[in-house]
Amino acid sequence: ALPISRGRVVGIDSSPEMIASARQTQQSLHPNLAFETIDATAPPFHAEFDLVFSSSALHWVKDHLAVLRGIRRALKSHGKLYLTFGARGTLGGLQEVLDAVIREPAWSTHFQGFESPFGFYGPEEYRVWLDQCGFIVERLELLPRDVAHAGREGFEGWLRTTGMPYAERMEPEKRPIFLREVIDRYLEKSPMDGAGAIHVPMVNLL
Repeated sequence: ALPISRGRVVGIDSSPEMIASARQTQQSLHPNLAFETIDATAPPFHAEFDLVFSSSALHWVKDHLAVLRGIRRALKSHGKLYLTFGARGTLGGLQEVLDAVIREPAWSTHFQGFESPFGFYGPEEYRVWLDQCGFIVERLELLPRDVAHAGREGFEGWLRTTGMPYAERMEPEKRPIFLREVIDRYLEKSPMDGAGAIHVPMVNLL
């Protein structure tokens, strides 16, 4: 890793386990790095930072207006903001498959009162929120991209993370069965390509 020799960097996450891992692997290498367990919708900082950066994380948060208000408070008057995250259209047919599978009788009892954990938004909402928070927008656009997974094994490994909010609704022994059903349904709609890769359409807002 390259040494971070200037300034102060604070990383935040709502997961104590993730923060503990970051401290163990990074903080000892870079003394001006710090990691804190903090909810992104309520950061406690006030005019402390020149830059706020987040990549591939905020689609796990629903209330983006609260996030942006907190970032505005955290930034100095000349501060800048750079965000990129999963946006409207991400997961494509996979989201449709997840929605269908959790309605099946075999699984529906596990999903009473369940809401998708993802906050997938587009430029229309974001421009309004950025204006409300007083940001000057230099770039705001959707970037479609294709993510390929190496066969069922690679796809299932990725799905164990992305689909964890779904799988954790049931007993551990049922999770592999649930994921296999999701994968089978998805492959009916989007078969592997000739090289054995499974493709999932993603869209980033940046």
